[in-house]
Amino acid sequence: MYLLQRPEDIPPRLSSRLSLRTAIIGAVIVAALATILLRLWSLQVLDGEHYRALAKDHGILDVRVQPPRGDIVDRNGKVLVDNRTVTSLQLRPAALPSDRKERREELGRLGRLLGLSQREIGRRVRETPQYAGYPVVLRQDLDRRLLFYLLENKERFPGVSVERAYVRDYKDGSLAAHLLGIVGQVSPRQLKRPAYRGLRPGDIIGQSGVEYSYDRFLRGTAGGERIQVDALGRPRGQLANRPARAGDSLRLTLDAGLQEVGEQALRDKGLPGAFVAMNVHTGAILAMGSYPTYDPSFYTRPHTKAEYDAFGSRPGDPLVNRADQGGYPTGSAFKPITATAALEEGLIEPDTIFDDTGSLDIGGLVVHNAGGAANGPIDMSTALKVSSDVYFFNLGLHAEANGKHGQIQDWARKYGLGEKPDIDVPRRALG
Repeated sequence: MYLLQRPEDIPPRLSSRLSLRTAIIGAVIVAALATILLRLWSLQVLDGEHYRALAKDHGILDVRVQPPRGDIVDRNGKVLVDNRTVTSLQLRPAALPSDRKERREELGRLGRLLGLSQREIGRRVRETPQYAGYPVVLRQDLDRRLLFYLLENKERFPGVSVERAYVRDYKDGSLAAHLLGIVGQVSPRQLKRPAYRGLRPGDIIGQSGVEYSYDRFLRGTAGGERIQVDALGRPRGQLANRPARAGDSLRLTLDAGLQEVGEQALRDKGLPGAFVAMNVHTGAILAMGSYPTYDPSFYTRPHTKAEYDAFGSRPGDPLVNRADQGGYPTGSAFKPITATAALEEGLIEPDTIFDDTGSLDIGGLVVHNAGGAANGPIDMSTALKVSSDVYFFNLGLHAEANGKHGQIQDWARKYGLGEKPDIDVPRRALG
C-alpha cells in the first residue's frame, strides 16, 4: 500500500488546473519583481539627479534670527522699556518622534533633566495657548550646565531646541503699563493682514498700547543663517549669514516723573480710577494712568492658559485702561460746556444772577448741590468756582424754556464729546 498518489493516477483535468495555477502565480511574481526593478531604475537613473539635489538641501538648515525691538523712552530720554536676552528651551510637538515608544522615552529623558514628569510636560503642551506648529516654551533662562548638555546631545532630543530670544525689560515695573502695552507671538489671523506680510509663526509683534501702534517701527527686521548639518542635524559649518536689524527707538511725549506722581496718587486713594495730564496747547499726553494696574513682565514668561486667565480676571479688572476704555458720566466737567452754549447763544450774560438755594425741584425730582451747600445769589464766575449744580440746572432749564437746549448738545459735540480720542493707544488689545 502507499499513501502518495502517483502522477499517472492524477486525472488529466486536475493536472491542467494545477499547471494553470502555477503559471498564474509565476506570472504575478515576475510582474511584481519587474515593477520593483523598474521603479528602482526610475529612482536611480531617471530621477537620480532630482533626489540627489533634495538630499543636499536636507543638509542645509535655514535658521531665522529674531531682531531686538527698539527701546521706548520718555520725553527726556529716560528708558521705559528695552530688551534682555534669554535662552529658552522650546518644544515643537509636531517634530517629536512619530513612534509612541520613542516619543515617550524622549519625553522621559527631557523630564528628568527639567525635574518634570511626562504627564506634567504633556499638560504644559496642551494648556499652553499656542497655535498649531508654534513652539512651546518649557523653560527660560537655562543654567549653563543644562544648556551645554542639550546642545551637545541634540540628536537625542528631536523636536527640542535651545534658542536665544529677546524679551521686553520694564525698567520701572508697572509704570505706564497700560500705555506701553505688551508684545506676543503673531497669531494666524494676524499673519493674513497686509501689515504683517513677510512674518512667520513665532515672530513677536506688539499686541497692545504703543507697542501695537508703532509696531512696524519697533519690530525691526529678522535676519537668517544658513547652516550645513550632517544626517543627524548637527551643525558642520555656516554657509551664509544675514544679520537681523534692530527696531527703531520710540520717544514718547510722556514724562516719567509726572507719570509716577499720578500713579502714586491713584495707589494712595486705593479706588479704581484713571488720570490724564495733557498739554492743552499741543494735545501732547504728558501722563496717563489707570488703577488697578498690572506687571507687564508677566507676559515675558511662559504660562499656561489657566494662568493667563487667572491673571486677567483678578478683582478690579487690572488689564482695563480706564483712562481710555472706561465710560463715565461727564459730571461737573459738563458745566463749562453749558456755560459756553449759554453765552454764545445769548441766553444770559456773565453777570446774570441765579439764586442758589442748595436744591432745585425739577418736576418732582429734587436735586442738591454736593454736600448740601447753598451759595445764594451767584453769577456764572462764582458758579464755576463753587461748582454749583443748582446754578447750572437752572441754566439748562432756562435754555429749554427758550428753545435752545439743542445748542448745548451742539456745543458738546464741538468740544469733542462722543468722539474717539485721537491718541496713539488702541482701545483694546488685538489677537
